[in-house]
Amino acid sequence: MTAAKVDDVRERIQARFFWAVFLLYLAFRLLGATKAHAWDRARVAVAEAVLDKVVEQTGILDPRKKGLLQVTFEGGARDREIAHFADHRLAVINIEGPDHTTLHYRRTSRKRGNSVIFKIEGDR
Repeated sequence: MTAAKVDDVRERIQARFFWAVFLLYLAFRLLGATKAHAWDRARVAVAEAVLDKVVEQTGILDPRKKGLLQVTFEGGARDREIAHFADHRLAVINIEGPDHTTLHYRRTSRKRGNSVIFKIEGDR
């Protein structure tokens, strides 16, 4: 990629970030926040959303959750969802599904980035 293309991509990313922050800023202002508080909250909210998306797509460890086991679910209602647990030796995770049934996820030997994959039981 040429230097001009890199600069163009960087400018587009910065513009998207700015507009997302600006729209959230307006929403906070409409809710009655002061200018400084609304601007600070909007920047933090957009930065956290960007970090959440990067963690979800790449599987890198979330720096906000140091010391916790990062888990990616495969299959079922929680497909590709990321969760964090204190116990690093977990083998099975039981979660209540959206229709009030219990979903059983079993640990696999695979990883996605630094995230351990738990697959729904019964799926092959």
